[in-house]
Amino acid sequence: MKCRLNYCIYNRDNTCLIEEVQLDELGMCQECMIVSLPEQELNMRKEQQLQDISNRDAYTHKSP
Repeated sequence: MKCRLNYCIYNRDNTCLIEEVQLDELGMCQECMIVSLPEQELNMRKEQQLQDISNRDAYTHKSP
């Protein structure tokens, strides 16, 4: 089955590793397990992502 949730531990190359997936009434996978990171690493990664976005925005809004 195809999977678009990159943070699920069962997702490999946009394919679910589970052979029989159970979906709830909203169509969401009941077996989904989100990868968790230690708080310090999570905060570091968030800050890095925000910096990357800021850098990208600054680059795309430069005047010629």
